[in-house]
Amino acid sequence: MIPPRVYLDHNAATFPYPEVLEEMAHVQRAYPGNPSSLHREGREARGRLDEAREKIASLLGALPTEILFTSGATEANNLALRGSRRPRTMGPRFLAVSSIEHPSVGTCARSLAADGHRVEFLPVDSSCRLKLDEFEACLARGPELVSVMAASNETGTLQPVEHVARRCREAGVLFHVDATQVFGRESFDLSRVPADYLSASGHKIHGPRGIGILVRRGRVPLSALFAGGHQELGFRPGTENVAAAAGFACALELVTRRLAERRVHLAELRLALLASLREVSPELILNGDSKETLPNTLNVRFPGLSAETLVLSLDLEGIAVSSGSACSSGAIEPSNTLLAMGLSKRAALSSLRLSLEEDLTPEELARTASAFRRVLERLRGRNVRT
Repeated sequence: MIPPRVYLDHNAATFPYPEVLEEMAHVQRAYPGNPSSLHREGREARGRLDEAREKIASLLGALPTEILFTSGATEANNLALRGSRRPRTMGPRFLAVSSIEHPSVGTCARSLAADGHRVEFLPVDSSCRLKLDEFEACLARGPELVSVMAASNETGTLQPVEHVARRCREAGVLFHVDATQVFGRESFDLSRVPADYLSASGHKIHGPRGIGILVRRGRVPLSALFAGGHQELGFRPGTENVAAAAGFACALELVTRRLAERRVHLAELRLALLASLREVSPELILNGDSKETLPNTLNVRFPGLSAETLVLSLDLEGIAVSSGSACSSGAIEPSNTLLAMGLSKRAALSSLRLSLEEDLTPEELARTASAFRRVLERLRGRNVRT
């Protein structure tokens, strides 16, 4: 009998909680109306949508009117960067984003630069932490918007967003934080991190795919990316996905309620996994900050070996991990995050990301270590190189 697969790619996508699936199925059946319709079915759907919005706002320390539903964090990030131009301003904008942002921020910023806007990429140190002296120097040059993620999706390194948000507020600069990876893994609320815009995604918190949020605080500037109806205060036209919104709210409530025990257990599992991998491969090198990090994320490199080959070989062993590399036009490219940390292209292409969840069992840990041992022995015997 083939044992079940071991899934260690939860930073890419989590499995929906059963409670989330049940909630969504119930909403699909019980609230079929269009929330914009005036009849009873429409009003009931609107009420259920508002209930989800209110729950999310309460959990984040925001107002319901500040929660905008989107198709995911990618759309929310683009909406924040592109839609945040201050009213009655002309000419090119000046934005600053960290050099390790998710492509939905980094690529969007490069697109804005190609359109003639000024964009500065804020550097990080070798542990993947934002260089605060460089941030302060940039802040003195007066950007309109600063965007820094709460935690790296690749290395797990936590960013000093509380400090960045406070300094931006003092300087009168808008601040956007992509908080996609932190919910359910680290404590985070808007009273402590006074961001003007916050992005998050359902499928990273055991919620549904295709739903995300942009939190827009107060009356900070925002304009829609495309034209249509009046939904989401006119900032995000299109008929709302009530079931997905309810699923997002349910998932956020579940991971928030159990945050303390989740953090402890995830950290224990992460350390156990790292220890077992080091036993198998003593030359393993940890990428990122070993302490200021998400409790579920490991980014490790195996000098001289190809991460792509490792991923495919482990997949055949029933272990799902990520290389962190992006495939473009058939060419494997090294991670921008790892390059920004100062790694060589060769080192970046030798790195794997393992992101776990609390249901990882001791037996699965042992199977993972055994699979790594078999794969590493086989590849080193063949001298498979980057």
